[in-house]
Amino acid sequence: MALTRLPLVISGTDFSRAVERLSYSVTYEDRIGENSTLALSGDEYMDVLARRPVITWPLNMLYADEMAALEAAIDFAIYVPVYYLDRKLGAATIGYFHGVIGQAQVGLVRDTQIAWRNGAVLTLRSR
Repeated sequence: MALTRLPLVISGTDFSRAVERLSYSVTYEDRIGENSTLALSGDEYMDVLARRPVITWPLNMLYADEMAALEAAIDFAIYVPVYYLDRKLGAATIGYFHGVIGQAQVGLVRDTQIAWRNGAVLTLRSR
């Protein structure tokens, strides 16, 4: 039986093989409104407008053309459609995210190509 991977499709391109198979992480950040306040007693009254997912996923080693394709997919627009596994829903869904790739280090240099070392982190923050 083939090993399955979690889905990661950005702007219509499947990048599920570009990310580490077992390092998927999704958290939910609160979007706070203007009515939040901190009382003199130290009590906090939050005005939570929404909870939005933030996906962090380490990348596998990628050749320059693969990294360029991923960069182009997340740079296509400020927010790009992403098909991913949502922890709260327990199912794959589509959302719009702003993507950033963290520090990437060169892991291989050959005459005609380079490869980026595994471990750079792809962060996708929902709008």
